[in-house]
Amino acid sequence: MSDADVILEETVEAGRLVSLAEVKAMLEKAGEGRVELTYEQKIALEHARRFARVEPKVAQAIVAAVQKALPDVEAKFAVRVADLLPQHADDVRALFQKSRHDLSDGDVAKIIAIVDENYTP
Repeated sequence: MSDADVILEETVEAGRLVSLAEVKAMLEKAGEGRVELTYEQKIALEHARRFARVEPKVAQAIVAAVQKALPDVEAKFAVRVADLLPQHADDVRALFQKSRHDLSDGDVAKIIAIVDENYTP
């Protein structure tokens, strides 16, 4: 089992959802080791490099802030906010379309404010 497999397996065993920025950091760290990444891991790393727009610490801060502001929201939706960084109300509503949580206009404003605080395009 490679170092990359161990890192990713630990995350899976912990049952923690991770943002694209965190995936990028994990795969880059694993790739620096003495073992070459698998084909699937290389593809995932390339995808993460293209689309991760923030650093892992910023993504974690956004996820934590969304979960604190809206405790009823599932973690996967908070991670989606950190990955996609919505700037408009329609974008936020699209992210939460399949959520069991109905967002009020205030909730949407909170999410946009959290993204604005932590990310500047």
